[in-house]
Amino acid sequence: MVVLRRAVRHFLRQHPVRADLLLGLAVALFFTLVVRHFPERPAITGPLGFEDLVVALATVAVIGARRLWPGPLLILATLCAVAGIAAGQTPRPPYLIVPVILAYSAAVQGRRRSTWSLIGLSAGLQYLANLALGDGGVLAAQNLVVVAWMGLAAATGGAIRNRRAYLLAMEERALRAERTREQEAERRVLQERMRIARELHDVVAHHIAVISVQAGVATHAAVRGPEHLNPALGHIRRSCDVVIEELASVVGLLRGGSAQATVEPVPGLAQLRQLIEECRSTGLDVTLEHQGLPPQLPAISDLAAYRIVQEALTNARKYGDGSADVRLTSLPGKLQLVVCNRVENGQKHQPGSGFGLLGMRERAVSAGGTLTVQDGPGGLFTINAELPVPADLTPTAGRAPATALPRS
Repeated sequence: MVVLRRAVRHFLRQHPVRADLLLGLAVALFFTLVVRHFPERPAITGPLGFEDLVVALATVAVIGARRLWPGPLLILATLCAVAGIAAGQTPRPPYLIVPVILAYSAAVQGRRRSTWSLIGLSAGLQYLANLALGDGGVLAAQNLVVVAWMGLAAATGGAIRNRRAYLLAMEERALRAERTREQEAERRVLQERMRIARELHDVVAHHIAVISVQAGVATHAAVRGPEHLNPALGHIRRSCDVVIEELASVVGLLRGGSAQATVEPVPGLAQLRQLIEECRSTGLDVTLEHQGLPPQLPAISDLAAYRIVQEALTNARKYGDGSADVRLTSLPGKLQLVVCNRVENGQKHQPGSGFGLLGMRERAVSAGGTLTVQDGPGGLFTINAELPVPADLTPTAGRAPATALPRS
């Protein structure tokens, strides 16, 4: 039974006009061949005539086209029923059942107000025709049954229409929710990929630059003697270890596993002096100046500040003349980071892939700040970042109001 029910539903959905033609044929055969032999309906018994054939064919055609023109066909069926009553003949069953079927179809497909008006007009005309030309009175059953059946058909069609509209709205809402979930998932994946790419670039580019510088130092030290190679090779080894750890962590995360938990704290301004000392140990002459009380930044701003300075010093090491100035200024409601270096030979800054500057700008924007880059006269390259400081985050107690870490 389940298979048969599914097959019938599939046929009705795929071939609605054919289904309506079959319904019309069933109605015509039933009322033409079966009902006329009921003992209680002697008025329509007897041999089939030409009029019966015409009524049967009209029934098949009208019901078969009920989805296409339900309103006009309802008017036509109503006029035919009234004409049959006016002719003084006993109405054949199709004259009564076809308007009911068409009323249901009009209620399912048409607009509510116009459809109910049309159905009410059809029921009223049939009732008045029976009342004026028939034998019953105002409350006669044969007169009221038409109104009852038309009202029932209209109510059933309206209920089906409302249910279909409700199911369609629920389906559309589910599709919208599914699309929204997919878009949100794609957006989160894209954000995570950008975050990983940014973090990987900041860490790897910094240490690769250190390796490049120390490899050059090792080349010159090899001429002077093997004893001068140890410091450079030590820096190269430590930088390679950091890069390998970062790559293993990111690759493990991308493969779906959990990255190894690290005991190192998240980088921030607290590690800035360590970063400066590391850069100095690789040959970059850096000064650090901090004006005002250092603020206690949110975690995202603290990390962004550290990564911006780290990437700026990496650029200074790669393209600069070997020196850089870092200045942090605590202003009301914001922290200003300025990193300046002169490009070698006074030429304009020659960017590499461009991901470094893009990553710095994205980090500043993600923290609610801004970042500008400027090529000044004499090859002075300046990175200026401003990060907001919430009013409820006061400067950390115990820090000096102004500090400076001069060149060694």
